[in-house]
Amino acid sequence: MGSQGLRNQRRKVVEIQDVIFILQLELGIQYLRVRDALCKSGSSADEMDKFQWYNAVDQIISLKSSGKPTVLESTYWNAL
Repeated sequence: MGSQGLRNQRRKVVEIQDVIFILQLELGIQYLRVRDALCKSGSSADEMDKFQWYNAVDQIISLKSSGKPTVLESTYWNAL
């Protein structure tokens, strides 16, 4: 395979990565809209039904360490 073939493969990989990135952004934006609507409307199940991936995205986000901040021991003892 020549250098032209490698360039074409790299281009295809970059295009696929771009599509995945855009889909992740769209899922995140839609998730935030539904989450905000749920907070405002008092947890209406209709909002969740509009976004079929809500539970999956919510589970992924809750698994990240930023989704569950840790409480520092010094902060805990100072609060008492």
